[in-house]
Amino acid sequence: VLGTRFDFSVREPGLFSALLAFSAWIFLNQACDIANQTVPNIVLGAVSGSAAVAVFAIAMKIRALFISLSTTLSGMYIPEVNRIEASSNDNHALTSVFARVGHYQSMLLWWVYFGFMVVGKWFISVWAGKDFADAYYLILIMTAPLLIPLTQNVGIEISRAKNLHKARSIACALVACGGIAATLYFAPRFGYWAAAGAYACTIFVCNGIWMNWYYQCRLGLDTRAYWARVLPTILCAASAGVLCLLGTSLMPVSGIGTCLLWGGAYTCLYFILTWYFVLIPSEREQVIRKVFGNNGK
Repeated sequence: VLGTRFDFSVREPGLFSALLAFSAWIFLNQACDIANQTVPNIVLGAVSGSAAVAVFAIAMKIRALFISLSTTLSGMYIPEVNRIEASSNDNHALTSVFARVGHYQSMLLWWVYFGFMVVGKWFISVWAGKDFADAYYLILIMTAPLLIPLTQNVGIEISRAKNLHKARSIACALVACGGIAATLYFAPRFGYWAAAGAYACTIFVCNGIWMNWYYQCRLGLDTRAYWARVLPTILCAASAGVLCLLGTSLMPVSGIGTCLLWGGAYTCLYFILTWYFVLIPSEREQVIRKVFGNNGK
C-alpha cells in the first residue's frame, strides 16, 4: 500500500554492531529503571511484610504519574533534537531546546509537586485510606530529586543523538546497585523509609549532580542557562506552596470544599508569581494571544 521496499543486498561494515551497541546501552538504562521500581518492593516484602509493600506501592503509583507528565512533553522534541544534531551539531541550538523544554516542564511539574504538598495528605487519606498516610511523605521524598531528571530528559535524547549515552547508562547501573544495597542493609530497621531514602539519594547523585556535570563538560550543553530558567520557577512554586501550607494550619484540608479552596488559592498565587517572575515578555504575549486571540493586547 505504501510502496515501501527493503533492500538487504547493500551491507555497511560495522552497521549491525554499532546498532547493537547503541541499543544495548539504552537497554541497560531501562533495566536499571525497572530494578529501581521492582527491587525495593521485593526487599520490603521479604523484610517488612505486606503492609509496608502496600504503602510503598501507593507512593510508586503517584511517582509514576509525574514521570508520565514529563515524558509526554519531552517526547515531542525528539525529532527536533535529532534534526539539529544530524544537520549542524549546534550545541547552542541544542542548549536552547534543552533549556526551553526544561522551562516548560518545570512550570508544570513543580506546580503539581507543591500542589500535592498542599492538598495531597487529604487526597491520600480519601483515596487509599488513613492507614496509608505515610505514602504522602514517601511521595514527597522520592519525587523532589526525581524532578531534576524529569525536567532534563531532553538531555537524555541529546546524549543519544550524539551517541554519548553510554556513560549515563553505566552511572545509572552503579548507583542503582548502590541504592539496592542500601535498601537491603537499612530496610530491616527502617522499612520503606530506607527504600525511599536510598532511591532519593541515588537519583540526586546520579541525575542531579553527575549528569549536570556531564551535560556541561561532555555534551557541551550550557546547564547554567538551564538552571537560570528553572530556578525562578522552583522558587515561585515553593513560595506559593509554603504560604498555602501555613494557611492550612489554620484551616486544614478536610473535605472537597477546602481541597478546592486551597488548591485554587495555590494555583492562583503560583500563576501570579510565575507571570511576573518566571515568564519572559514573549511568553506573556503568547499566553495573551492564546487566551484573548489575535486581538489581545
